[in-house]
Amino acid sequence: MIGLIGELSLCGATLAGGAASLMGLLGWRLHDGAWIGRARVALGLNLAFLMTAGAALAWALLKSDFRYAYVFAHTERSLGALYKLSAFWSGQEGSILLWALIFAALTCVRTALVPGRRSDALALCVLSAVLTFFNGLLLFGASPFTQLPGVVPAEGAGLNPMLHHWAMALHPPTLFVGYAAFAIPMAIMIGGVAGREDDWIEQMRPWALLAWMALTLGIALGAWWAYVELGWGGYWAWDPVENASLVPWLTGTALLHAIVAHRKTGGFGTWAAWLALATFALCLLATSLTRSGFVESVHAFAQSGIGVAFLGLMGIVIAIGACTIVAQQDARRAQPGAATLLGDLIHLALVLLVAMAAATLVGTIMPILSSLIFKSPMSVGSGYYARAVVPLGVVLAAIMAVAPLAVDAARNGRTVRTRLVIPTGAALGACMTSAALGYGHPEFLACVAIASFTLAGIVLSVWLNPHTWARRCGAWLAHAGLVLVMLGVAGSNLFSLRETVQLDADGSARVGGYVLKFEGLSDLRGEGYSAVQADVLLIAADGSTSTLHPQQRFYDRFAESNSEVSVRSGLGEDIYVALLGWHTGGERISLLVLINPLTIWIWIGAGAMALGSAWAAVPSLAMRLTTAKTRKGITSDRGVDSPAARPATGGVR
Repeated sequence: MIGLIGELSLCGATLAGGAASLMGLLGWRLHDGAWIGRARVALGLNLAFLMTAGAALAWALLKSDFRYAYVFAHTERSLGALYKLSAFWSGQEGSILLWALIFAALTCVRTALVPGRRSDALALCVLSAVLTFFNGLLLFGASPFTQLPGVVPAEGAGLNPMLHHWAMALHPPTLFVGYAAFAIPMAIMIGGVAGREDDWIEQMRPWALLAWMALTLGIALGAWWAYVELGWGGYWAWDPVENASLVPWLTGTALLHAIVAHRKTGGFGTWAAWLALATFALCLLATSLTRSGFVESVHAFAQSGIGVAFLGLMGIVIAIGACTIVAQQDARRAQPGAATLLGDLIHLALVLLVAMAAATLVGTIMPILSSLIFKSPMSVGSGYYARAVVPLGVVLAAIMAVAPLAVDAARNGRTVRTRLVIPTGAALGACMTSAALGYGHPEFLACVAIASFTLAGIVLSVWLNPHTWARRCGAWLAHAGLVLVMLGVAGSNLFSLRETVQLDADGSARVGGYVLKFEGLSDLRGEGYSAVQADVLLIAADGSTSTLHPQQRFYDRFAESNSEVSVRSGLGEDIYVALLGWHTGGERISLLVLINPLTIWIWIGAGAMALGSAWAAVPSLAMRLTTAKTRKGITSDRGVDSPAARPATGGVR
């Protein structure tokens, strides 16, 4: 019964999504606003059908209904409710259903906020068409309601042990929010450019901020999961699937800055249009790489044809968007105002962000590209990214540090000199302090100088412009968070200490400034697993103590063991301990011990970036809601605004 409900719901969602797309197209072609109202109803039905399908799958997972292949493959009876629900998106079919649910919800919110102009009808048509693709894929190629033949199994195969972590319960949904939300700026761009509207760039802003915030959190959660769950001591390995989410984050960052530049100069419309298109296309590429089997990754699903379907959708989106931009691009470009230096710096920043995205993308798909030319595919290592991407990021951070000076360039010289002297003094002081503490690596000192200059500049901006803090706080938080991430990455990579130690019963070893003492082994039993846990006393140089509990877990449904590390985090450094092995009887253990300086600032910085984007997005969404209500009140009863009622001065500028 559950499967029948789910299949019928997917069928209804596909029909409703297709109808909404057709109604949006009719509203666009006929200039008839009544079709937008009908499309809203169809989208609401689509969301209701998808919610019903999602509820059916969640019920089957919670009830361990092993009649269904998806439930059997990803759960077992002993799993807790949290991990049974997280199995919703741990597999191919369920994750696509979650993608569709999030996409449908965001599309409904978007259509509720628009007044019903002709450009809104075309944007609605585009979003509904993409949504119909997801619905059709679920119905015909990736249904989570396929039943197993024969006798119903008494037990499921179990959830992948690496997914037994709270961060992995949140990481995929957060990424999907980012991917789905980036579709909305793309659709707004196509509708606004085709309809030659003047405000399509400003309409994109809240959705680009929402998408960027979600993608930032999703990437940070994935990095944290890798840090504490995979047991190798790092958080970013330049894995193809990791890179696949980083590339649209980079172009999405460029899109946000193109929108800001448009606000200040009136230009950058062409940049905004192409970046909106490229960012969503790259989100589809990321989804394809994860599901196609084209690249090898611990994060990827098994090989399937679904990835090829996403490549096809990406090609269609690029073709439609590119044709729209090229057909409507006019030669007129708004001239920058007084802040010409700021415009030039943003231009340079956009070039660097796109170059970083391109270099990362080339390295990621190198195995695919090389396999087309050579018999054996070639891949690149972390050294490639360290040479091709990281230096561009450092230059970009330096530009971010000095860009606020351009805002003051039109003011009196005294203000500019003050803005230079104080941050420069802070940078010099921070570098000397860092060198005195033993962190004198040239690359790290460059990061310290950029970070301290940026943070001092932000503090000074708050001091000199207290009346603008509420408006600019979002950007300040995001920029501060970025330099904190940069410091954390630099410190943890350049100064990390890694040792493998052997400890006898009641024995001790010194690693860095710490003493580790082995206090015993114990056997534990958890939900669906047994574990061996080592108790290790950590004694710091100042005499303070704490106990770490690294484990090796043995899951009932899986042959291989899984490492559960123990981490003591501090503002200065992390102490990271993994249990590698032990002798029978607990007389000796082998530990992997790492001291990772400044790692915690990566997570603090990522949180600040997400908070900054949320701060900037909320007022913008509220303004869009107020504007939508006002415009709905003045829109004619018959049509989407007639093109004769407004000058055709929009398009790409």
